[in-house]
Amino acid sequence: MKITSKVVAAVAVAGSLFAATANAQNTFNYFTTGQFSNNLGVTSTCNDATPAATVSCGSPSGFGLTFNGVAVSPFGYQSGSQLSFGTFTPTGMGSATVSGNDVTFKLFINQTNPTTGQAAVAGTFSGTLTRGNGGSYSDLYWMPTTNQVTIGSVTYYLQGTQGTPLDSLAVGAEFQTSINGKAVVASSTVPEPSSLALLGTGIIGLVPVFRRKK
Repeated sequence: MKITSKVVAAVAVAGSLFAATANAQNTFNYFTTGQFSNNLGVTSTCNDATPAATVSCGSPSGFGLTFNGVAVSPFGYQSGSQLSFGTFTPTGMGSATVSGNDVTFKLFINQTNPTTGQAAVAGTFSGTLTRGNGGSYSDLYWMPTTNQVTIGSVTYYLQGTQGTPLDSLAVGAEFQTSINGKAVVASSTVPEPSSLALLGTGIIGLVPVFRRKK
């Protein structure tokens, strides 16, 4: 029996369809929002009632922190992609010391595909942030209560340096500090039944070709 160009082409088509389907199952997309809460009971601008892409926490003079979320990517992401979940940026001049539950921040991960959903990571701040003409200083840390959340088939991991789980994030006084991590799609390692059926259909379509040649 000779394998002809038609057979090769048919196998190639079936394989490409399977690869395209499997690749689609590995993709996801998301955007992030944030929400500060001030539990000190003093005048502050960080009583954000609802999550938003940009939120700030600080004094009426403008000193404090601003969180900027990330927007939906026009291309989406592949399973295992390295991600940014947003950035903290210090603003204004002044000094503040917080501990315990004085000021909290909640990160919201909003998934748009393969399924829609939302997951939140809450955390507290501890330390001192100072910005002024005499210099800037920070030993402020944001400490999330968890470093991973799952939405549908996608698990999002918050990571520190060298890919370690994020237990605390040092917030700089003079630069943006990014919340980084990655996400893994559960179906990326095991093809769904629909993908296997698609490949099987392509192979079955080759049977008449083999019979004619035989």
